[in-house]
Amino acid sequence: MMISRAQINQILKVYRTSSAGKLSPSARPEELPAGGPSDALSISVSPQDVEMVKSVVKAIPEVREEKVREISRRLREGTYHVKPEEVAEKLLGRLMADRLR
Repeated sequence: MMISRAQINQILKVYRTSSAGKLSPSARPEELPAGGPSDALSISVSPQDVEMVKSVVKAIPEVREEKVREISRRLREGTYHVKPEEVAEKLLGRLMADRLR
């Protein structure tokens, strides 16, 4: 299953609006250890967060009907053109993503 950028943005939008999406700021400079600044990140995920993300992902349609209709219309009219470079870029990107798994 591929997750699109639009799907990720929808999840992030929901997450940002919930109180669970609020991260507390890191320690103020005066609270850092005397040895110098250090970076740390702590993220906890509650079962409610996981369920919320699952429900958002399930609500996203597999097929974007409006996009299909638009491309179908343009195909019928003969105005839909794809640059070969864009096709090659997508193919190579997918190949690289599959190899990273």
